[in-house]
Amino acid sequence: MNQKKATQQAQSKIAKNKNLAKAEAVMSKAKPVTPYVASSYLDKEEETWLKGVASQGAWAAVNAREEKTVSGGKPLAVPAPQEPNPPDKYNDGVSTWWDVLDWDWWKSNEPWPPPFGPKWISPAMSTVTPTSTPVLVTKTMTKTLHPDEAWIIAYQTANTPLPTQTPLPTHTPQVDIDYQLGRYGISIVGNTDSATLQVALDTANLLGKNYMPFLNAPTPESAFLRSNGQVLIILDDKATFFYQEVDRNGNTIEKVAPGNCETKKNILQNINEFNYIAQYKINIGTKDKPVYETKEVQTFAPQTIVCKQPPTEENLMHEFGHTTPNHIGFDIFSNVDKILKIDGKYLDYNEDGGYWQRDFTGFLNGNDSLEYRITVEESRTDGSAKLEQLADMLMNWHMEQAGSTQYGFTNDPAGNARREYTLSLIKEMLVGR
Repeated sequence: MNQKKATQQAQSKIAKNKNLAKAEAVMSKAKPVTPYVASSYLDKEEETWLKGVASQGAWAAVNAREEKTVSGGKPLAVPAPQEPNPPDKYNDGVSTWWDVLDWDWWKSNEPWPPPFGPKWISPAMSTVTPTSTPVLVTKTMTKTLHPDEAWIIAYQTANTPLPTQTPLPTHTPQVDIDYQLGRYGISIVGNTDSATLQVALDTANLLGKNYMPFLNAPTPESAFLRSNGQVLIILDDKATFFYQEVDRNGNTIEKVAPGNCETKKNILQNINEFNYIAQYKINIGTKDKPVYETKEVQTFAPQTIVCKQPPTEENLMHEFGHTTPNHIGFDIFSNVDKILKIDGKYLDYNEDGGYWQRDFTGFLNGNDSLEYRITVEESRTDGSAKLEQLADMLMNWHMEQAGSTQYGFTNDPAGNARREYTLSLIKEMLVGR
């Protein structure tokens, strides 16, 4: 009896083992369940519930965005986000319904999740039909315009200026011309105005620029100071200039000079403090009955230019033609000589007498290009004539560099010879000293 019972139990165990091996073989051939593949009744219920939740969330997002997204008074349709895959809590490649469960659900008042809660959906309703997002369309009534009327409106719209913002006023700093002149070593006293100061500044700047290459100077200001030093300019309508002339009997006669400006070397008063005294004559009487006296001005400048009327650029450039050789110590009497032309003849030379004689040949407009013009009353052969000739040649050279049509040299053998000779004197003064 016991043996029979033991035999039956052994056969039952063998059958169970065969069935278990058979089941394991079947399960080993089963394909893994992928997201959204219904493998059981519970999988279908889970899929239905998740899609329903995602659809409700998408509708809520659409409604919220449509309320805020407005363009021109027309709501814009916002596409619903794609439905997410069910969560994969165990990272096993299979999304199941229990991955979504909150295991602390019993701590809250929330109902059971499907399929156990009151919102359970029957298998017959598990298929979700996708729906399109509604778009609100606002129809605007339009009127067809006549072509002429439409063109006028388009033209007026295109030519209507846009509103412009009034710019804030900008502060333009006023340039102190006295300060700028001081950088050139120039000071001006007397009956002056801003226009006169500007003329002086422009003239000094032109000379400085032209002399920069010869002096290897970094700025026009430094070139002017190196070539002229400090200069005082005095404006005094009572100033009177004189020149001396020797008559046939050998007597020296002092005459009034016709020019507007005159350059003078100042008298050094105190060598330790470099104080100078500028002296010039003024007429305190009348034109018919002149009474002359000497006027003195204390200055730090070793040279002074005195002008009766506000000077022009040509006036000052001619006077700088005196201050430059004075400052450098250039020997005018030995260096300024006759000028050889290409044809073998000379300028500033009396062929018959064989001596130096000032003339205006080679200047752009002849005698009109001279600041100190040649007259029959004045000597053309003395040292004073050489001083004025050099100053006029330097003035015409500078003005030609600035493109003047009144001053410069002619483009012929005489003008070319005078131009080249003036350039050689500039090099001798500034470089060869």
